[in-house]
Amino acid sequence: MAQTLRSEQDFDDYMARTFRSQQDFDDYMAQRDKIVVAKATPEIKKQTVIELYTEGLLSAEAAAKKLNMTVPVFLDLVKASV
Repeated sequence: MAQTLRSEQDFDDYMARTFRSQQDFDDYMAQRDKIVVAKATPEIKKQTVIELYTEGLLSAEAAAKKLNMTVPVFLDLVKASV
C-alpha cells in the first residue's frame, strides 16, 4: 500500500529512510536526470530541426538527414507538427 505523505516532515522522514546517505540521494538524482535527458533529447532534436526547416535555415534534405529519415517522411512529420 502506498504511503501518504502529509507534511514536509513526513517527506523528510521518508527520504531519510529511503536513502541511507546524502550521496545515495545525489546518485539517485544524477541517474534520474540522465534518464530524463536521454528521453527528452530526441524529441527536442526533432522539434529543433523542424523549426530550422520551417524558418528556411535548413533544406528538407539536410533536415531529413539530421533525423535519419527520408525527405518524404520528414515532410510528413512537418505537416503533422503544424
